[in-house]
Amino acid sequence: MLAKQVATLDVLSGGRFILGVGAGWNEDEMRHHGTDPRQRWSVLEERVEAMRRLWTMEEAEYHGRHVDFSPSWQWPKPVQHPHPPILIGGEGRRVRERVVRYADGWMPIVGRDPDLAGSIAELRTLARDAGRDVTVTLATFPPTREQIEQFAELEVERVIILAASIPGDQLLPVLDELAASIAPFALSPA
Repeated sequence: MLAKQVATLDVLSGGRFILGVGAGWNEDEMRHHGTDPRQRWSVLEERVEAMRRLWTMEEAEYHGRHVDFSPSWQWPKPVQHPHPPILIGGEGRRVRERVVRYADGWMPIVGRDPDLAGSIAELRTLARDAGRDVTVTLATFPPTREQIEQFAELEVERVIILAASIPGDQLLPVLDELAASIAPFALSPA
């Protein structure tokens, strides 16, 4: 179902969809939805592999420990080839190893990793050693100008700004101030 939803959004957006995934942290919620928390990373990996097959093969099938389906068709196919980028969220070396193994990029939340620059450098080394190219997308609440400059120095591909849940009339001035502070770093349209 998620593979079809992602492909549809990719078509509707003209090939601009990016899929961010994570293994989760709320163990009660996982159990409630039928996932053993100890298996969450292997479940995630198999689901990503299965979606890739559905997106890239005319007729796909998958037989894993957690995902199992016979020959199937899934339409529409994504606009992006071979498929929309898949980013994995989370912190820690094992997450970065998983990014290099089966994703297109890493998406940590700023402030949870005490050595963000070192972790990004480690990710890039792991990717280079594996012959892969991966991206870094950061999720953060409105950053300071110093943070924006740091992100640019770290060659972060994109920053997702998390907005506070406040009324629009209070949020709009925050967004206007943020837009002015990031303008020098924005890429010009091609």
